[in-house]
Amino acid sequence: MPTTTVAPCRVVPLGHAWAGSSVNCKPYACEGLLQGQTGLFGAFYTDVGELAVYFVDDSTGRPRIARHAMPRAPIDAHDTPSLQLDPEGRLHVLCGAHVSLPTYLRSAPGGAPETLQNCTSELPQDMAQLTYPSLLSCGSRRDLFLLYRIGHPDCSDWSVRRWISNNPGQWSDETTPIIRGRAATSWPAGPYLNQPIAFEDGSVGLAYVWRSSAVGGGKEDPRNIGLDFLLADDGFLRLTTGTGIELARPAAPANTERVLAIPWGADLANQCGACALEDRFAAVVTCWRPPGGRRQIHFCWQDQTRAWRSRAITDFKRDFHMRGTGTLPSPHSRPIVIPVSGHRALVVYRDAVNGGRLVAKPMSGPNFAASNHPRVVLIAGGLSQYEPVAERLQSHRSGFLHLFIQRAEQKLGGDEVEHRVSEPASLQSWHIEGLFR
Repeated sequence: MPTTTVAPCRVVPLGHAWAGSSVNCKPYACEGLLQGQTGLFGAFYTDVGELAVYFVDDSTGRPRIARHAMPRAPIDAHDTPSLQLDPEGRLHVLCGAHVSLPTYLRSAPGGAPETLQNCTSELPQDMAQLTYPSLLSCGSRRDLFLLYRIGHPDCSDWSVRRWISNNPGQWSDETTPIIRGRAATSWPAGPYLNQPIAFEDGSVGLAYVWRSSAVGGGKEDPRNIGLDFLLADDGFLRLTTGTGIELARPAAPANTERVLAIPWGADLANQCGACALEDRFAAVVTCWRPPGGRRQIHFCWQDQTRAWRSRAITDFKRDFHMRGTGTLPSPHSRPIVIPVSGHRALVVYRDAVNGGRLVAKPMSGPNFAASNHPRVVLIAGGLSQYEPVAERLQSHRSGFLHLFIQRAEQKLGGDEVEHRVSEPASLQSWHIEGLFR
């Protein structure tokens, strides 16, 4: 497959970052990089373990950075920060949640990082064992929701909580269950979400797999099962399939919609990327191994009938098998997918063919044939275990691909080993149309 190389049109240095794990760069971060009205917001851990929240002005390209001490140093990707703006323009940041109470920062209206205050004490007590917080902005008013997991990898539920906008505002006391893996009527499982998809009409698409120790090799060889999808409307009060069939709430293994029947033992990734295409269609990228083959990246999308289709878009020659209770270092990163105007998308991933180069694969509908466009090398290599973090909500309007870039090392031990490494971080941007030529 042909390959071209495109240099970034802008590079903004951000200082030195924590590089001992993938804490600053996980592909399913929601949102790790956020487009505001006049610039980009982002957050990462510095090389001394502080949380750095930054704003890069679109006109000047200069960063403003506020640093906050954390209760402990980051250990693994569960600590990854999530950012979002509420309807009044206040910036919300949650981080450090791994079956624990997260650190919660909130700014004054306008979102200036310098105005962030620690508001952890305001979080309701039932959020004390939270994992994977995802801050979502939905609907015409851009209402703010917090989607999160309660429980453990192979036996957990996902719930959502609304931000009540007033002065100063607060999180609702009520939670809404969305997906349940701890139900007594079926085998225990843990739903793992890809990036939530916020559609223009206010609905939210959720693509997810089920992890269970009841199938396969137990905790030492976990199996991620299937690729499921649902739509949440009316502030998450109504759940349907992708074609509009009502689902019981919360969704469970017994009543969920299986959109791709990926075989057990296919080494399916637990979390990757997802995005909205034009006209309220969804796209998902993930990885699995076909029978007798190697693990490849697959692009999955809804066609004009809302049926799901998929195709492999890589031809990796190096293979690996994920063993253990978590996601371990791999030669290729999990991919993300970024929407582009005109029913197009970019799939971004790091591959190990030439020293861990960062690649963008342009995809064009309606058939999204992998041969339609050459791959584009964004960074030639040297990123080690980096996984891409992108601004993925406004790229189709801005015309830019924005990526947070840093080298990352990942050691075995995950949430038990603190591995201190320092690497420079930057915000880098590319003209999207230049990647489709």
